[in-house]
This record gives sequence, C-alpha cells and structure tokens, in this order.
Amino acid sequence: QKRTWPLLLLSPAVGVLVGLALLVQGVGQIVTANGTRWERAQQSAVISLGRYAQSCNEADYRAYQAYMDVPWALESGRRALFSSQPDRAAAHAAYLRTGVPAQEARVLVHVLPWLSSFSMHQAIGVIWEQANDIAHDIDRHAQRLHEAVAGGCSEAGSHGALMAPVYAADRALAPLRAAFDEAARQARWRLSVMVLLSLAVIALPMTLTGYLLTARLRRRASADSDALALSEQRLQQALDGSGYGLWDLPLGGGAVRCSAAMMALLGHEAHEQALEQADFLALLHPEDRLGFMQRLRSRGADGQRLEAELRLRGRDGQYRWFKLAGQSVPVAPGQVQRMIGSVADVTERRAMQRAIEDELALRRSALQALRATLAQMVSADEAARGPAADLDTFSGASLGKATDTAAADSQDEIGATTRALARIGARLRESNEQLEAVFSLSSDAFVSFDEQLRVSLLSPAFDALTGLSASTLLGQPAAWFFEVLGAQCRPDTPLPSLLALLRQGGNKPLTLELATRPPRTLSLELLQGQHPLARQVLCLRDVTQQRQVERLKSEFITVAAHELRTPMTIIFGYVEMILERPLDAQRLRQLHTTIHAQCQLMVGILDDLMDLGRLEARQGLALKIAEVDLAALLRSTAAALPVPAGRQRPQRRNEHAWPDVRVAGDAGSLVRVINNVLGNAYKYSPETGLVELSLARRTTADGQEEACIAITDEGIGMTPEQLARVGERFYRADTSGHIPGTGLGMSIVGEIVKLHGGRLVLHSRPGLGTRVEIMLPALAAVQVQHAPGQAPPSD
Repeated sequence: QKRTWPLLLLSPAVGVLVGLALLVQGVGQIVTANGTRWERAQQSAVISLGRYAQSCNEADYRAYQAYMDVPWALESGRRALFSSQPDRAAAHAAYLRTGVPAQEARVLVHVLPWLSSFSMHQAIGVIWEQANDIAHDIDRHAQRLHEAVAGGCSEAGSHGALMAPVYAADRALAPLRAAFDEAARQARWRLSVMVLLSLAVIALPMTLTGYLLTARLRRRASADSDALALSEQRLQQALDGSGYGLWDLPLGGGAVRCSAAMMALLGHEAHEQALEQADFLALLHPEDRLGFMQRLRSRGADGQRLEAELRLRGRDGQYRWFKLAGQSVPVAPGQVQRMIGSVADVTERRAMQRAIEDELALRRSALQALRATLAQMVSADEAARGPAADLDTFSGASLGKATDTAAADSQDEIGATTRALARIGARLRESNEQLEAVFSLSSDAFVSFDEQLRVSLLSPAFDALTGLSASTLLGQPAAWFFEVLGAQCRPDTPLPSLLALLRQGGNKPLTLELATRPPRTLSLELLQGQHPLARQVLCLRDVTQQRQVERLKSEFITVAAHELRTPMTIIFGYVEMILERPLDAQRLRQLHTTIHAQCQLMVGILDDLMDLGRLEARQGLALKIAEVDLAALLRSTAAALPVPAGRQRPQRRNEHAWPDVRVAGDAGSLVRVINNVLGNAYKYSPETGLVELSLARRTTADGQEEACIAITDEGIGMTPEQLARVGERFYRADTSGHIPGTGLGMSIVGEIVKLHGGRLVLHSRPGLGTRVEIMLPALAAVQVQHAPGQAPPSD
C-alpha cells in the first residue's frame, strides 16, 4: 500500500493528462473529419458542375454552389479564429454551416487557437490554404462556365471544354489531400508522444506499462490494417480485372455509394462517390426506370436476389447496357435495410447478340424465300411434264434432292439473294418507321376500315381529338365504332353511320360538335381505298379554332357595323337637313356640333380597334417604360377626368393613407387604363352612384410586392357568367343597346396591364356594383429610372 500511494496521488494528474490527450485527439479527429467533409463537398461540387456543363440546368449549378458552401464555411471559420481579433461566435456559426455538430464546433473554437503555435498545426494550415486557393480557382472557372451558359446553350454538352481546367484543378488537389492526411497523422502521433512523455515524467511505471500495451496493440492494429489493406487491394484488383463495379443502396432512402470501378464504367473519374437516390435513378433510361424500382422494392421486401439488364447514362450522355445484380443485406432492428450489388457493362454482348439475331433472321428469311422460289420452279417444271404435284406433300427433303447440285453450284447467287433481301427488309423497316413518324406527328386523326367493315387502324391523334381509347376500338365493327363516337357528340349534331356516309358520296366533309371538356369541333371526311385493310378511311380534323375565328369575325363585323352605323345615320340625316333646308346660324351650329360629336365617336371606335391591334402586334415594344409615381398619377388623372354633367368626381378613398408606391411603366398607357375603367364605372352606374378610387401596396403569396389600384362603383353589376367574359373582344354586359360602347375598352385595359406584367381582378354582384383591381409589380424603395423605351429588369 505504501508503494502504491504515490501512484494514487499521481492518478489525478494522469487523469488530467489523459483527458487532455483525449481532447487533443478529438480535435485531431474533428480536423480530419472537416478535411474529409471539405474533400467530399468539393468532389460533389465538381460532379454537379460537370452535370451543369452537360445539361445547362440551373438546378445543377445551384447544387454546385450548395456543395461549395462547405469549403467556404470552413475557410470562414478558420479566418475568424486566426485573425488579429478572433471572433469565436462567427467561427462557431461558420462550422455549424458545414454540418459539424454543435458540441464539436464549440471544442474547435476554444482549442484550435491554443494549437495555433504548434508547427504541426501550422503545416496543416499551409496545406489547407493551398487547397482553398485551388478551390477558389475551381470557383473562378465555374463562374466562367456559368457566364458561358447564361450567354447561350444551344445543345447539351456544348460547354464541356470549359470543364477541362476544373478537372485539372481537381486532380491538383490529390497530392494536397495525401499531404493533409499525412500531416494530420503526424500531428496526432506527435501529440500522442508528447502526452506519453508527460505521463512518463509523472508516473513512469504506469506510463511504461501503458506504453508497452499501447505499442503491442498498435503493432497488432498495424498488422491487421496491413492485412485488411492487402485484402482490399486484392479484392479491388480482382474487381478491376473482372470489369465489375459495386453499388450500395439504402432501401429506406439516402445516398447510394458507387465504387470507383462503377464510376469508371460510366465514364467518370475512377474514385468512389456517393450519389443521391434521385441522381442514381436519373442515370437509368426512362423506359427501364419504373421496372427497376418495382423489382428493387419487391426483392428488398422478400430478400430475393435482384438481377436485371438495363440502360445507364454515361458521362457523355449516351446510354449503355449494364447487368445489375444485388442482394438485400440483413440488418439489426432499427437500422435501414440496404441492397449491395454489382454492375457490369454488357453493351457489346447485347450488340453482338442483337447482330447475331438480326443476321439469323435475315438468313432465315432469305432461305425461306429461296426455298419457296425453288419449290415454285420445281412445281412449274413438274406441271409442264405431267400432272400437277401435290405441293402439300412437297417436303424439304425432296426439294433438297432435286436441288442439291444446283444449290452447291449457286452459293454466290444465294449470298446475293440474302444481301438483296436484307436491303429490302431494311428499306421496308425504314419506310414503316417514316410512316409511323408521320402518323405520330400529324394533328389529324385517321381511322381505316377493312373489307369486313371493322376498325383496322387508328392513328395516335385519335385519342387526343375524341377522348376515346384507340385500343378498345381496334378490331370492332364499324357500327359499334360510330355508336361510341356518336355518344361523344352533342345532341343537336348527331353522327351518321358509316353506311350513311357511304351513300352520301362525293367525299363531302361533315362537321360535328363533341361534348368534351373543352368542347371541340371536328371535320369528318370519308375516303375510299383499295387495300383490303383500308377499304374506307375516315379523316378527322380539329377545326375548333377555325370556327372560333369565324365566329369572332362575324361578331366583329356585326358589332363594328352596328356601332358605326348609329353615328353615320345621324351624320347622314343632319347633312341632308343642312343641304335641303334653310337654317339659321344657331341651328346650323347645333347641327355642326352634333355631327362633330358623332364623328368623334366614330374616330374613337376606330382608334380602339387600331390600338388593340397595335398592342397585340407589337407586344409592348411601343411602350415608353419609366419609373411612375402611382399616387401622383392617380391624383392628376382623377382631377383631369371629364365626368358626366351632374356627377361627382371620383372619391379618393383614404387618400391620406396612400403609400408612396412606384412602378415601371408607360405613364400614358396607365392613364388610359384608369380612364377606361373610370369611364365604365360612370357609364354603368346611376347618376346618384358614387365612384371611388383607392391605392394600396400588397405582398403576394410568393413574397413579391405589388401595387393595387381599386376602382369601385355602385352600378348594375354583373353575374358570374358575365364576369367570366369580361375582356373578350366586343363583349358587353349590357345587351339593351342604350349604353354606347364597342366592348373593346376592357380588352385594351387587359392588354396594357398584361404588357406591364400585371393582372386584373374583378369583383361584381348584380345590382350591387363592380370593383376592378389593377395589380402592377411594385419597384423597390430605391430604383434607378429607366430610359424611355427601355424595359425594366425582370425577375
């Protein structure tokens, strides 16, 4: 006991040193983990950048930026700790951004500054700074790539050359990674030696015993590690020699581990990589993806072996055939079940197999054609010499006996026949593919009927035009087909039968209305054919838009003629009165005033028509865009509005609370929008009705700021059906004809608001008035004014 009490006294000191050693070792592990985290993020960023160069998809570039945020956060944390005025809070926040646990981040910000004076830490810092410089170089090339993609991306993979310096910089990081790992290992080893020496000074017997045990365990671990490394090296060599890659997929979700050999098979850098399951499944051909996912779930559930041959996309964007084999791995309760498997490239085998099958098929067809030709020749020869031979009993053996000598002497003719048949078959396949492509691209539908009046063919456009399934109609009688198609028609436009169309003759097109959603108008034309499978061909063409255009033309002519005839009749009558009757000066001036007013009305109608056409044709190119103060614009417009006699001016509701909101727009066009809506408010409201004008600023559901101009009246209001048609050309809610107008005012308002990036919202109830809200995108508080004719920057 007397011999052990000094050791007991030294135990607290030993415990302190052990704790310090564990702390330092923990810091070393955290630093190493950060290096690994830095490396994985940088590699994933390069892969995402490579996908971005191939696809020009903005999501890939955002993924690259997200991965690169880890190196930038680690760099920010180190600079915050080792600056002249360390900022532990900023460093702690930076480490948390990289995914470091909060406890580890607190250890780093308190211990790393204490280790900064050690040479080994300085060596690691130098390596880290060099790696960060290369990472910045990669980011500069990434920015150049992003600028090139933003300038134009005519086709996928057009910017692959810009990735060469990125991959070169990525390869330059390999020696730095090895140097970092070696420096970290050396640092941990030196710290361990320092702690062990301190322990030896304090308690040599205990330290010596611990050192001996540690040395023995280290030698054993080194031997085990060497054995494991040798085993892994042999396994890797075996895999490389066999051409197999490995994959590890968690069935419950998570990253898919792909071996270096698998990535090399896909044309990528030969290093192990973790892919998100969505990215891994995106490598599969779209036609193979659903089947693979179903087999994966079923085999994962029942534990059976998974085997499948499917197509995977390589780095060059091309698909190759691979054989995937996998087996679910039993795991402990509470862990995610995984499936581990191998992958091998079988593209050449399948191509060879397909070539052999095609060659065998061609040879079989050629031989069958040759045998049939020889049989006809032999039959014709026997018929010429005697009674006709029974072709049903004409066997291959007898044919061979008759033609063995000729076949042996005619190998060249057989080869030529085989090659000719192959060329004819290729031409037939090409012609068939062209016909199928024409049918698939045609917007018209075709239905053919055979000699038995059954449906023999339906083009792909039939489903889209009629809403019926072509597969259920194929092979059905014509009567049943016309009955099913007729059930889709409106009751007032029944569909005749095929026999009725045949009796009609003359190939006269027939129009029918389908009661689909939305309604569709089809033109039917029955053509006669000569082929047994196409005796009659029914052509269906969608003429819905054509009929709508014709209806709009008719409405335009009717409304324009009606609106122009009224002032023209007045002008004509007054001119006749002036010509035929003697009038005094006062009466003559009254007539001139009326004629002038009616001419102004006609000019206004024509101007509305021309303005609407210009707005649609130029798509806003004539607008002079500048920064507009809406509050000032509303005040000046309301003050200058010519209101009807005896009516109050628009009431500016809560004018003291109007916000200082500005928009990018054409002030003159916006004044016209406000005048048109205010004019309608006065036109469709009684003389005692009030018209209110208000301005507000709102935030949309997606966080965008917009200005809201609201104009409210106490007029006749509209039904929901009438409200749904507001903005249609020539549509007017008032059908009495007592209120003048062309029905173009709200169409012009809608076009101008749309060209300003805004929208119209209408609320109305019959007899209670209407509220029109004009929503326009609001500018920020500080906004540079645009030159006239220059469009504002878009979001």
